[in-house]
Amino acid sequence: MDAPPSGARVLPFLLVVLASCTQLADDDGAPAADDDDSSQADDDDSSEAAPPEGLPDRLADFWRACEQEPTIPPGTGYDGLLTDTHVHTNVAQDPLAFALALLGEMNATGVDRVVVQSDHFAPPSSRRKLDLGWAELLPWCGRVEFLVGAFDPEDPDAPAYVAERLDAAPYAGVGELDIRHVSGQLSADPDAGPLLLIYADLVARGLSVHLQASAGPFEPLFDAQVQVMRTHPELPFAWLGCTGLSLPDDLPHVSCTLVPGGNALWPPDPVAAAELLSSGIIGSDMAPEGFPTQAGPLLGWDSFAEAMLDARAELGERDLPDEVKYAFARGNFDRTWPDRR
Repeated sequence: MDAPPSGARVLPFLLVVLASCTQLADDDGAPAADDDDSSQADDDDSSEAAPPEGLPDRLADFWRACEQEPTIPPGTGYDGLLTDTHVHTNVAQDPLAFALALLGEMNATGVDRVVVQSDHFAPPSSRRKLDLGWAELLPWCGRVEFLVGAFDPEDPDAPAYVAERLDAAPYAGVGELDIRHVSGQLSADPDAGPLLLIYADLVARGLSVHLQASAGPFEPLFDAQVQVMRTHPELPFAWLGCTGLSLPDDLPHVSCTLVPGGNALWPPDPVAAAELLSSGIIGSDMAPEGFPTQAGPLLGWDSFAEAMLDARAELGERDLPDEVKYAFARGNFDRTWPDRR
């Protein structure tokens, strides 16, 4: 994988500029009001920013960061809001610290919503710490979703665990399910009995799934995964490992998770790229600066923010219809993970 373009390295400068602009300009660009009006505006702002009842003090900064409007950096390419369905954390990372850092980078790079997913390789007993830790945050921020992930899809006890977690907090669904991890180290039967019970529960709750099933067309696993998706037309899937171009037309509820920006997998031909991205959904596989991921060195990014700046640059440079850019930037995300704010 090529390293990201040099434009992705301007993030520190952009952050300084954006912070200064936020302080110096109001939303409509009008001249500053006189002292009396400014004081009144401050009073109004403070009343509007009152934390919701019941918010724990330790989550006040998290809530404020979530309430902030994301800023689209000027001159960086695509000028709409972005999303990301594949942000990764692990069992060594504190959920609150991770979420605060993530929201900071989201707000600085024009990202509206993301889905955070759990550790792949830690045992379920360790990953349950993450499920529980994120449960505290979810009621206070609709921009950062988290998926129940601390279970083995073939474990007979998995449906009960998932139901217990979904009853306890507003998770967005389950994931990342490793039907076949790209490393080959993790796998599961795509139509395992416990997994089908979980899918039925998700349909009843109006929730969604992110899974990884690395398989090419005509492979038995690919055909088996497609068949499971066909029999669950009411369940939105984000599928990491599909090719996009080979998805059957009768799977409109399935989006292909694609790495954004600097991506050799994006066809150079505009027609082929439009076909791929029209069913695509951004999945960076990254985390904010200071929270290392396995994918970062492979993809050439140091942070989630760098990946998002690359996504903007790539979408801005490509000769694609506006509706295709929007579908990839956020349309397919919003369809897969309905906004519950």
